[in-house]
Amino acid sequence: MYCTDSVIVTTVVDTTKPVINCITDQTIYSASTSCNYTQVVSAFNASPTDNCVLL
Repeated sequence: MYCTDSVIVTTVVDTTKPVINCITDQTIYSASTSCNYTQVVSAFNASPTDNCVLL
């Protein structure tokens, strides 16, 4: 039996930039006794989109 090694080279050119979607400006009111606000959920996170799929 005769075996050989094979190499497959695949080149992917992604010319479409990803898009980052940001939410609009938001107004957050803190408690009257505090000057701070801590975000504990992902409601204000940006969401990216891309045309590539990772396999």
